[in-house]
Amino acid sequence: MTTSSCACCAASRSACYRRDRERVADVASLRRVLCPTSVAVVGASHRESAVGNAMLRNIIQGGNTGTIYAVNRRRGDIHGLTAFRSVADLPEPPEMAVLCVPAESISEVAEECGRRGVRALVVVAAGITGKPAVVDGLLTAVRRWGMRLVGPNCLGVVNSDPAMPRTCSTNCGPRSSCSARDRPSRWIWTP
Repeated sequence: MTTSSCACCAASRSACYRRDRERVADVASLRRVLCPTSVAVVGASHRESAVGNAMLRNIIQGGNTGTIYAVNRRRGDIHGLTAFRSVADLPEPPEMAVLCVPAESISEVAEECGRRGVRALVVVAAGITGKPAVVDGLLTAVRRWGMRLVGPNCLGVVNSDPAMPRTCSTNCGPRSSCSARDRPSRWIWTP
């Protein structure tokens, strides 16, 4: 809707412009969630059974064309990537961070992501909603640093745009028995 055809223009043209500007800004900020140019998996794990391992593996195997970082306090190599000790140690701030850390660490890691310049968080960790201090810490960090938040207790993000690089769930991947009608055209960061 353009401001010239908006019913509210007679009352307040500036309010109309402000609503349009906010809508455009909201859409632009979701780009970092739906098609980030760089992603850090915080809590990427060496253990095959860990969610952080599955998230990182799926992003890599899915053909993501952006920059991918692994963050693991013990460092080392995970799926062929050199892991960084913290988000602060990354060579550049990723647009999105996928948090696969214990619930007790979420607030601290979210704050670190915000300080580093991360613009969107996907919080995979469960067990947060029953801990008001953790929820408050997470929301405080997100609001303070202007980050978009998906989660907590989620399985990732899905973008059905066929132009997105494919990253698939371990249950429904490109080589699985799932038919094309059983999955969206693009999966992003699902364990």
